[in-house]
Amino acid sequence: PPPVIYGLDINYRSTSSIVNLSREVINLNASRHVKKMKSASKDKKGRLELHIFDAVEQRNDFLTEVESLLSINPQDSLGILYRNNISA
Repeated sequence: PPPVIYGLDINYRSTSSIVNLSREVINLNASRHVKKMKSASKDKKGRLELHIFDAVEQRNDFLTEVESLLSINPQDSLGILYRNNISA
């Protein structure tokens, strides 16, 4: 019999906004198997931004800017998800 493919396409931990944003990054990889990720969680209040850096210096400049913004508004909360190509 032919093999059966079971797609693990439901994310139970992340909101749909996070899953949709991550899909943009994943779709940049032309050699990746295509699948349609979905989220089982509802969106929460907040803002998501995607930043892609070509160089370590760009990343460091961004982090310096973030530190500066947080020093002005220390009550703000922020989460940063980081991934490099080596760990992909």
